[in-house]
Amino acid sequence: MGEPTHSGGRRSLLLHLHPARVCAASLRPRATLGLGIAAIVLLALLLVSGLLLMPHYTPTPERAHDDVRDIVAVVPFGDLTRRLHRLATHALLIVVGLHLLRVYLSAAYRGRRLVNWLVGLGLLATVLLFAFTGYLLPWDQTAYWACTVGADMVALWPGIGPWLKRLFLGGDVVGARSLLRFYVLHVALLPTLIGGLLVYHLWRLRKDGGLARNGGDGP
Repeated sequence: MGEPTHSGGRRSLLLHLHPARVCAASLRPRATLGLGIAAIVLLALLLVSGLLLMPHYTPTPERAHDDVRDIVAVVPFGDLTRRLHRLATHALLIVVGLHLLRVYLSAAYRGRRLVNWLVGLGLLATVLLFAFTGYLLPWDQTAYWACTVGADMVALWPGIGPWLKRLFLGGDVVGARSLLRFYVLHVALLPTLIGGLLVYHLWRLRKDGGLARNGGDGP
């Protein structure tokens, strides 16, 4: 047999992005509304725009707010890039929420798909935390008080609340360590977690099969 062609390899990869077994009804556009694909596109937009913004931002209380103003007023296309980044975050929250709502209303979380449903909930929680940490990075008065209120709410959690508050803030009060930790969360830890959960989510989708009629476990 001859060597496989590159085009054949690409077709094989595309085939592996879909479940091995699907219900015919799940192939209709109105079944999924393209929400999963939209979420992946928005994640890619966030990655690209975030990488473009990173070189122009310094995560210190002395520079953070001024750097954001420079991005808007001085950096070429900086304002557009920042707006795209922010709008993509808001859109991602809406799309992921609608995607989970669609899965719930179609009962596609039952049976062997329950694990993937829980992974989807984890993705939503991670995206929420990603949006919150990004909201704090301009380090203005709004961000400062949002950080303070958020930390106080976490401190109310039974048992581990005070420990989590010190972990996120880097101490007992909001300061330079807090901003640095939120920055690391936003640009490194949370994107890595989102990427890992997404890969596992897609793998479970292929393993468990596509949306079945009436939420059953059939192909």
